[in-house]
Amino acid sequence: MLRFVSALTLGFAIQAVPAVQRAITDAVAVSLALATQWIVSAFGGAIVRDGNVISHGIGGPTVYVTQACDGVGIFLVFAAAIFATRVRFLHFFEAIIVGFVAIQVFNLARVVLLFLLRPGSPFVFDLIHVYLLPWLSAVLLIALFLFLARAPRVLSRGARA
Repeated sequence: MLRFVSALTLGFAIQAVPAVQRAITDAVAVSLALATQWIVSAFGGAIVRDGNVISHGIGGPTVYVTQACDGVGIFLVFAAAIFATRVRFLHFFEAIIVGFVAIQVFNLARVVLLFLLRPGSPFVFDLIHVYLLPWLSAVLLIALFLFLARAPRVLSRGARA
């Protein structure tokens, strides 16, 4: 537990440094907005992007991709949990890469979904944004952790059989 708390504290302390925040957190938010623009445009949707702000055309409903949306915080929790399991060095980095990609793919799907829901009912948008998606993020985090923390043990048993 001490390893988890220490790694988590260190991760969030590093992320809180303004230069790190600009370099990583802002870059991830802008990248998610850009990827959302590509996806919506590929399917013929009208979208305007300015940095991390995406809108339905000029003057249309807007979605801001902020630090809370970028997945860096949930990734730090995931990385601290993997670190606390004392997995082998190579597996730790494999888990980190797979976890980061999975979290960002999920976040991209979240941002696209919220962008598409924005012009509709504010009630439905808020319900999904504030209640449903955070729970799904927690489920993703737990599933990733359980899979990646247990995968080496399961695979090594299968190789011995």
